[in-house]
Amino acid sequence: MVTIRDVASAAEVSVSTASRALSGSGRIALGTRERVLAAAQLMGYQPNDLARSLHGKPNGTIAVLVPDITNPFFPELVNGIQWVANQHGGLLLLCQTFGDPATAVNELLNLRRKRCEGVILIRVSGGSELASAAQGMRVVTVDREADIPGASLVCSNHRRGGELATEHLIEFGHDKDRPHRRAALTAGIPCSL
Repeated sequence: MVTIRDVASAAEVSVSTASRALSGSGRIALGTRERVLAAAQLMGYQPNDLARSLHGKPNGTIAVLVPDITNPFFPELVNGIQWVANQHGGLLLLCQTFGDPATAVNELLNLRRKRCEGVILIRVSGGSELASAAQGMRVVTVDREADIPGASLVCSNHRRGGELATEHLIEFGHDKDRPHRRAALTAGIPCSL
């Protein structure tokens, strides 16, 4: 693997100059910048996101924790999250908790050690241990509020969704000559149509 030291040596500059040239930060002569960029391209240099994160720079890594990836509800959500992450050049990690709060805590601790920037918790529960494990990361919870300071919540209105589904079925005549079923649907009582 080609390192920034290799690029600096090939371009005959210091490591700090190579770093500034590759990141586009700081003052550096145009000819020097071009020499460093050419050496990096020729050598196939790829920046080390973990090393960048150690210096406080964002690494674009986010994680999604789900209780059970085989539940048909979760892959569709993860698919949407992956699509957005790809649009922004981010890396998505997927973790499964099996519905176990202790596993969720362990996963968060592992992600924090790997300098994961943010985490999306989908129906993940846990107490103060979960909040402690998520400390320092940006957290979004989906469909279940967590007592994590600064966490954002994205929640579906399942009742309204049920009402809309019922209205849709009724519009297409699925209540015709079935007043008892219409009453059951409107009340939210499951019944076969």
